Amino acid sequence: MRLIQKAHINGKFDGFDEGVLFPQDNGTYWLQAEYKYWHNYVYCSEFTVYYDGGLRYLRVAGEEESSAVTEVNDVIES
Repeated sequence: MRLIQKAHINGKFDGFDEGVLFPQDNGTYWLQAEYKYWHNYVYCSEFTVYYDGGLRYLRVAGEEESSAVTEVNDVIES
């Protein structure tokens, strides 16, 4: 397991669900890349993205659950 980054999720985090986009306070965006449903509400939570076994995973601070993610570029917010 190798740490890629630590940051905070912009706004609320409602947990994992297929296809969720996670905007970060450092300007990066991560898209959930696997089907996984896990509800947990937190606001501006700290998270880590780490590399393990060929995939990247997002994990919210203080939680055991994580989900595979891919970094997304060229996001336009409106």
